[in-house]
Amino acid sequence: MQLLHPKFNNLRHSAVQVPTIKVLAIEIQDLKLAIPLELLVKVTRTPAVFKSGDKWMGMTHLDQESLLVLDLYQRIYGTTNPQAVENLVIIRDLRNGDDRLLGIPVSKLPTMVSLRTDQIQSLPSDYRDHDTLGIASDIAILNQGDQTETLFLLDPDRLFHDLRMDVENAQIALKEAPIALPKQ
Repeated sequence: MQLLHPKFNNLRHSAVQVPTIKVLAIEIQDLKLAIPLELLVKVTRTPAVFKSGDKWMGMTHLDQESLLVLDLYQRIYGTTNPQAVENLVIIRDLRNGDDRLLGIPVSKLPTMVSLRTDQIQSLPSDYRDHDTLGIASDIAILNQGDQTETLFLLDPDRLFHDLRMDVENAQIALKEAPIALPKQ
């Protein structure tokens, strides 16, 4: 009895390697997000982060360098993370050649994951355009024993685009805000 189409018979006898990519998996509440490993600079203890109000961007200083901190919990859920945030994942923005560093605060230490390319599926554009998880471009479905886990692969271009748009909107708001002069 032949189970495979004849042109696939040789697959039974030779090992076919499916390409893999390495990502850094971070947990944000009940979501697992992934960052391409080539963007990772390091993971460190979270220093003091300075931000105002309910913004998802902040600033910190690390190793004599200032870096933007992107609070993905705030970005996704619209509120401050109730858990203690002890780790800062530092990534490099390689898009414009300026090598800007960005930090992502996380409660748990991230893990490295190897994903087979056949585990990855693109997110529909309608979802990306209308959901706070639109900062993800793809998902990976991981089967771990009897459980299935979904890993959202962050799209660095979309993440940095959203960041740039928020910065530009804040600059516009500052320019348009009336200045209150003290009464004399």
